[in-house]
Amino acid sequence: MVKNILLINVHSSRNVGDAALTQVALEQLQRQFPNSKITLVMNDPQSHLGQEKTVNSFYNWVYKYNKWQAIRFAWLTMTSLISIFTYRLSGKTVYTTFSEDLHETLEAFINADFVVGAPGGYLYSYDRGRALILFSFTITLALLAGKPLSLLPQSIGPFKCKRDYFLVKWPLSRARAVMVRESISLELIKIIGVPKSRCYLLPDMAFAFHGKSQSNGQEWLQSQGINPNTDRPLLVLTVIEWEAQYQSFTDQKNFEENIAATIRDFVNRFGGKVLIFPQCLGPIMKEDDRLPARRILSKVYDISSSVRVIKTPISPGLLKSVYRQTDLFIRTRTHSNIFAMSQGVPVLAIGYLHKTPGIAQTVGIKNCALDIQETDEKQLIKKLNDLWVERHQVRARLERITPKLVEHINQTGMILPENYAQISKGGRNE
Repeated sequence: MVKNILLINVHSSRNVGDAALTQVALEQLQRQFPNSKITLVMNDPQSHLGQEKTVNSFYNWVYKYNKWQAIRFAWLTMTSLISIFTYRLSGKTVYTTFSEDLHETLEAFINADFVVGAPGGYLYSYDRGRALILFSFTITLALLAGKPLSLLPQSIGPFKCKRDYFLVKWPLSRARAVMVRESISLELIKIIGVPKSRCYLLPDMAFAFHGKSQSNGQEWLQSQGINPNTDRPLLVLTVIEWEAQYQSFTDQKNFEENIAATIRDFVNRFGGKVLIFPQCLGPIMKEDDRLPARRILSKVYDISSSVRVIKTPISPGLLKSVYRQTDLFIRTRTHSNIFAMSQGVPVLAIGYLHKTPGIAQTVGIKNCALDIQETDEKQLIKKLNDLWVERHQVRARLERITPKLVEHINQTGMILPENYAQISKGGRNE
């Protein structure tokens, strides 16, 4: 029997997409393991609004302060391995950490019966490789503790160097199930060495997230002074401070200018309103989408009466309902894209990793995906105008395919208990 499930590498619930992913993952786990206690290892434990217990992630513990990070990581490694190996060798645990947070996290690993990697995208090269080291260390520690490990649907890669491949090769090749959300990631995990029988290609779990009713979205728009019947077309955007998060991207200024020019062209051609939503509000400044949104607003001062930046956070359920009331979507945040597509809203997806074309391919609109590195003003304007012309056909395609994706996602719930049952018969791990 699975008494304790540990859901690891959970990001902040201040990111609406991550909050939705976490909720769907919890629903699947609770449905298949109804009597189990679930603990979340989170980068931002205070942001979780559910009833589940949360503990601090290793990433958050190491980067809690702006200094001594290398020393904190060295101490984390040493104290973790001492605790894990004394537990494996003697059945008893020795904790050498001076930190109550770290003690609590290690205890959660040792008490877990089943460790599950949260859905999303965290196993790729960024932040000078430091984040990947810590996320990989978290997965590896579960295996060193002898715990069965499965990963829910996510993107794997890209990786910049052999070191990054090495960091993920050992834990991924030993996990009992690695679920990915696009074919590029599937091919990559096969190259890494994950046995074919343990590889699963499934849609992003956010497709199965339930929004609020249509009337809730209409009421919210009206509360913002927007008439959902007459203020048409209604164009929605999400933007990201990608240069601050991914050092190899150095074109943030041009990206924002291109977005501003596209907004101006659309409003001048078709009228209507433009809403810029923050999909992520932190917890750190470079992850706050309101910063690039305000800069874009300042560049379209001549049509400012038609453009609005939404400053206050909105729950994932309400946000998905609001998106349903819109006509077109330009997005750089992945799960705003999925929220919109699952509501039948045509999307122009600006991608910053290979997950964007992969997810667009899943719903059959790969021609609506652009690379943030290669996007220019003329291309954006043309793509958006083309999408406007084809909006009815695209909407019909999305509404037809979404129920099939949700049905496919529900297979996740069957994979996990079958996976655990097989492990229980043949030993905890390898």
